[in-house]
Amino acid sequence: MSIKKISIIFAGTPEFAVPALEKINLAGFEIKLVLTQPDRKSGRGMNIKKSPVKQKSIELDIPVYQPEVLINNKEAINKITSKKADILIVVAYGLIIPDEILNAYNGHIYNIHASLLPRWRGAAPIHRAIEAGDKETGITIMKIVNKLDAGPMIMKEKLSVSEEDTTDSLSKKLSDLDHVDSLVY
Repeated sequence: MSIKKISIIFAGTPEFAVPALEKINLAGFEIKLVLTQPDRKSGRGMNIKKSPVKQKSIELDIPVYQPEVLINNKEAINKITSKKADILIVVAYGLIIPDEILNAYNGHIYNIHASLLPRWRGAAPIHRAIEAGDKETGITIMKIVNKLDAGPMIMKEKLSVSEEDTTDSLSKKLSDLDHVDSLVY
């Protein structure tokens, strides 16, 4: 008798999402597809740059898909839903997940968010925590629903913020937490 391997679609873009992708891969889950933002011009020379998640996906030999938008994008919705993955995990992806995908995954879409929700919903939660002088922040894992950062929370993991922390240092500390284990086990 063989046990079915849990399959995942991973959606993320910045460096913050890379450790979660690596942990999921190392745990032996089948990553059917990685969604990430399209390559963008960046830096002084305005050269095209791949997202950190795309770079890591290529290194891990995982297929990558980079739609500009998901809402009202039948091609993207069909590509994502046709993979028939068991779970969709979102980490700082940057695109809204439309109802068609939410419905297809029937409650099995999870977000790893870089704040202790409900504080700092939406984009740039790490920047906001630093700017506000928060003494504590963390990671919240929640189910994704059709309202931004409002789904049922599965777990929170706290982290102290020091006066020396910067957005970069705090982002690294948060991304290195062992939060992924709660999602996939």
